[in-house]
Amino acid sequence: MSRSKSGRVLLYAIGATILAATVGHSRAFFQAAGTGIVGYWKLDDTASPSVDSSGNNISGTWQNGPTSMSPGAPAIVFPNSPGCLSFNGTDQYIDFGNPVALPAGTSPRSMTGWAKSTTTAAGYRWIMAYGTGGTGQAMFIGMNGTTLYGGGYGDDITVNGFWDTNWHHIALTYDGTTARLYADGTERANAAKNWNLVRTLAYIGRQVNGAAEYWNGQIDDVRVYNRVLSPAEITLMSSGQSGPPAPTQLTATAGDGQVTLNWTATPGTGITYNVRRSTVNGGPYTTLVASNLNATTYVDTTVTNGVTYYYVVSAVTYGEGPYSNQATATPFKPPIVLDTTALQTIEGGAPVPFNIVFNNAIAPGQSVTLTVQTNVPTEGQVAAAAQGQPPAPAVSAQTIVFTINGPQAVGLAIPIQVYGIDDAFVDGNKPYTVTVTYSATPTGPFTGFTIPAINCTNVDNDVAGIAVSRTAGLITSESGQADTFSVTLATSPTAPLTLNFASTNTAEGTVLPPSFTFTSGNYATGVTVTVTGVDDTVLDFNVAYQITITKAAGGPAEYAAVVPPTVSVTNLDNEVPPALDHVWGGGCGLLGVEALAGLALLAAVRRRYRSGTLRRK
Repeated sequence: MSRSKSGRVLLYAIGATILAATVGHSRAFFQAAGTGIVGYWKLDDTASPSVDSSGNNISGTWQNGPTSMSPGAPAIVFPNSPGCLSFNGTDQYIDFGNPVALPAGTSPRSMTGWAKSTTTAAGYRWIMAYGTGGTGQAMFIGMNGTTLYGGGYGDDITVNGFWDTNWHHIALTYDGTTARLYADGTERANAAKNWNLVRTLAYIGRQVNGAAEYWNGQIDDVRVYNRVLSPAEITLMSSGQSGPPAPTQLTATAGDGQVTLNWTATPGTGITYNVRRSTVNGGPYTTLVASNLNATTYVDTTVTNGVTYYYVVSAVTYGEGPYSNQATATPFKPPIVLDTTALQTIEGGAPVPFNIVFNNAIAPGQSVTLTVQTNVPTEGQVAAAAQGQPPAPAVSAQTIVFTINGPQAVGLAIPIQVYGIDDAFVDGNKPYTVTVTYSATPTGPFTGFTIPAINCTNVDNDVAGIAVSRTAGLITSESGQADTFSVTLATSPTAPLTLNFASTNTAEGTVLPPSFTFTSGNYATGVTVTVTGVDDTVLDFNVAYQITITKAAGGPAEYAAVVPPTVSVTNLDNEVPPALDHVWGGGCGLLGVEALAGLALLAAVRRRYRSGTLRRK
């Protein structure tokens, strides 16, 4: 396939189509986290060595004077200078020694590069090769006449009738079992292979077997990966894309000794980001983070206040994509700061202090008005103990406003107290914020800066509970005596809570009311429960029973695990055993057998009363 103008337009169209598809089908395009790139030679150098852009420092020494020339491969549209290297086909090449970072053995790997041959005459010519000149012990891409080669040495994949004298993108992948050869973004051949690469030599423009097999033409943008590139990634590369689309909406927010960057994520899986910075508008940029940042925010803490910085971010998978929009920021020491960014209060606890600190002096005749405010006054409130202000009030407020008049030196600190407001609800720990705003007359230098809010938490001190005034010792009687106990809740319920009251023995005692519903208005006063004894006609003596308290269905969540107690009651019997006739022995009282008979009779009467067979008349 020739790299004609129409061919390049076609490849651009293919690349654009695939890039658009990545928004909805990115998983098919990007595989591993990070690039997996272990060697990357842009070949834009104008003199030896050819610098490795992968970060592995595998730079190559020019042998016998390859020529730097321009332009390079015409389809390359990523950030890259338009140059390439030209080789004479006789003795020119780049020598990398034996770089241990390149994958060996049967491990997954990929090799890619752009090349243009000045001849299609018979003869072996190689774009890149590394390994050893033994069967299956190397990896290379190149040509023999018009035949495209991708090999492991002596065990290769070929495509006949491919080469002409135009630029082409070639890629070879190996996953440990199968080798695939691509040309101009399309898979052209594949085969099962048992390659076991042995690292010895590594060249661009020459084979590793020591023979005079040199490239005759130009080579540009050669890469080696320690993973298998996907077909979609190779197609994108062949269309000139170096990596995924650029991140968008980069912003830079200045702070004191720092700049915070945020951007919109690039679609795709395994995306990481490079962050670059310059003190010159438009660059050149210095890399701050390379290929290991998977978040869409970054805080640069290596800045100097008062210096303007320019930032760009790029996305990375199989390579680095284009830069984002440039964002700029000038970090500076703000005129007013707070000495904390977060604090914690406790409901009803002691106030927690923080300070408003002035980094600039207040000039004579100048005044600064401060407004301190909480956004949820039911959780947190503020009070001031500032210069010229009264002591903190007994009840704090949502908003306080006060004015500081100059002159005041740098470092003036204004103490503020934050109160955690107590409530009766089991509502958990609640967030709220404290904000400080200011105005100055005249304004300079107190202008152009927003004081960050303090993020606060009010810790809940409430525990749900059902309080019963008496759970034992209640006495009722069959004569109508009643007894009482009261029930309240420890906290205001977040929803109505109904408790049911019932006697375990209604023949001995009844209870009123049978139920009561607690709300936020009556939970503290609660209800008085009355237990009344029930009369019967049985001599059953004193009987113990209980009043059970149960929760109706539903109710507030905070009371779901609370188990109400049981109340113990005793009902007193009001029946009296009947009197027995006296049995006298000789006028001298009960004696001998007579006494025993009387006792037996009394026991029988008691048993009949207990069984209910003997009734009162």
